[in-house]
Amino acid sequence: MQQIKAIRNSQNANEGRSSRKFTWTIIVLLILFAGMAVDYWSEVRMQIDGWVGETVRQAFGMAALPLMVFVTEAGSAKIEAVLFVVAVLLLARLPKSRVQIAMLAAALPGAWLLNTVLKTLFKRARPEVEHLVSAAGYSFPSGHAMVSICFYGMLGWLIWHNTGRRPYVNGIVIAVTLLLIVMIGVSRVYLGVHFTSDIVGGYAAGGIWLLICLRLFTKKYKQKN
Repeated sequence: MQQIKAIRNSQNANEGRSSRKFTWTIIVLLILFAGMAVDYWSEVRMQIDGWVGETVRQAFGMAALPLMVFVTEAGSAKIEAVLFVVAVLLLARLPKSRVQIAMLAAALPGAWLLNTVLKTLFKRARPEVEHLVSAAGYSFPSGHAMVSICFYGMLGWLIWHNTGRRPYVNGIVIAVTLLLIVMIGVSRVYLGVHFTSDIVGGYAAGGIWLLICLRLFTKKYKQKN
């Protein structure tokens, strides 16, 4: 009985620490999003946005245009939809995969819907520079940044979860996922269709939704097992 009680106390303590980390991370991301959204320091923000955008374009040069177009396509709705279907088909082959499929389904459409709501709410115009690819709609928060961190973040987590969490796999999955997410954001700034603050705001909002989905997933998965 004492051992069972000790195990339960340890589990409760771990759950408490996890809940506090989750709460504080959400708070930090909300503050970051608010900082990118408010108009209080809009003049300073626009100066920083302009400087970062020009710096990115000069650093990569026009030779990087084909690469940036390719990378930005990875964050497009059509590519993500195709990858979503492929991921669902692969997950369906695994035992007890319904919760994982549900969380992936929540991550992608949920991020799309939330981004549409936020864009409509803030109605920020896109940068008044040459757009190297076509882009419609409002600018803040970036849909590519927001959906990519949510969808690819969830996809990376599911790969990590289903490959036995081996150390070398962890490193590869984390590195590739982060590189893809960051480069999608960089590509949007390079192509002139987003401010840097749009990207940061998109990452913050997408990160919040990703954490919520992961939180729900881990709780549901523990209940089923």
